[in-house]
Amino acid sequence: MTIALATPSWNGSDCFSSLVSPTSLGRFLEGYWETAALHVPRNNPAYFESLCQLGDFESVLNDGARKARDISLVKSGESATSGEFARGGGLIHRSALCSLLSSGHSIVINNFQNYVKPLKALCVALESATSCNTQTNLYYSPPNTDCFKAHHDTHDVFILQISGKKRWHLFGSRISLPLRGQRLVDVPLEELGDPQATITLEQGDTLYMPRGVIHAAETGNEDSLHLTLGLSPVTWTDLLLEVIANVSAKDAAFRKALPFDLLQTGKKAAVTRGDLDGLLGKLGDACDLDEALDAVRKGILQFSHEGIGPDFEQMRRARCIDETTRFCLTPDLPSWSCESQASSSRLRIAAKTLTVPLPRPDLMMLLSGKELCIADLPDCLSRDDYCALIADLVGEGMLVIVPASPDLE
Repeated sequence: MTIALATPSWNGSDCFSSLVSPTSLGRFLEGYWETAALHVPRNNPAYFESLCQLGDFESVLNDGARKARDISLVKSGESATSGEFARGGGLIHRSALCSLLSSGHSIVINNFQNYVKPLKALCVALESATSCNTQTNLYYSPPNTDCFKAHHDTHDVFILQISGKKRWHLFGSRISLPLRGQRLVDVPLEELGDPQATITLEQGDTLYMPRGVIHAAETGNEDSLHLTLGLSPVTWTDLLLEVIANVSAKDAAFRKALPFDLLQTGKKAAVTRGDLDGLLGKLGDACDLDEALDAVRKGILQFSHEGIGPDFEQMRRARCIDETTRFCLTPDLPSWSCESQASSSRLRIAAKTLTVPLPRPDLMMLLSGKELCIADLPDCLSRDDYCALIADLVGEGMLVIVPASPDLE
């Protein structure tokens, strides 16, 4: 029996470890990531309590202003039309929705992290820790139903069982690590034969599946609420395409048209292996790896989640900073990095890159985690410039202002 675990961390550098614990992160990366499915039974129904609960789902569903476009109802791979459960103006018709549930439909809410703050924080932290774009979808299924037919996903998947139970059938892969365009849906079970594994997830359990694993799921005699956390990694294919695009933009040889007789049959090949080898040789010589990596990073950031940022009270305090204001690094901040740039520094956090007018050693002192005020900082910026910098870092969610202690007589 798996020993119940302590409360996990969902919004800091340990977020990935919490997904697979008690399996160590090292063991997971060496033996399972992109390679094999992993079932993590925990015997701890409260494991995801601080991340997402049944009440979060009910709160979103009970929002009287919630539009039907936010929600799908699916049964055996077939989606109900919004007209079947929406009123005029697109608002959800509760009695119609309940009727579809009674007929075996599941409720699917995509991008559920947009409704639940701890989930948003998890996505931000995971993107910082893994360089993968992330998304959470929520599924509620009534008893004795299935939502989708057998299929594979083109992203890696973590199933987090929030409430109830669900049975998963895993059938192996037809395409190992498929690209985004290599979709496989609605595979007849008779083509697949017996599953390689059948796993029942209970509340608090996790199931990891690499992209490409064909799977199907169903509920038994009780309903189920689970989150699907999808991680879309950047692959070597993505990097190579950026290399080709960058070199092609600079060298006209890569932009030349292929010969006119390409489609003519009965002739010697219009394009020879020598032609291709020549271009490949030039590609290797002209490749700017740093330029290609920067383009890949921009691609990740384009679709990444914006950080949580400060609350309104912190924003109010940031307008009144002076030399006595005390501040410190935001607790449980997602992983961040700092690079030197002559007399300034480049600060990377979540989906943003900031240029800070401080040398790296001075910036690292400011971000040391200690409670500080302007008088504690090196004398390399004016008072007004420090006030503006601290206000900016509070606005980015990097720093928090510590409330002043009341005077005691």
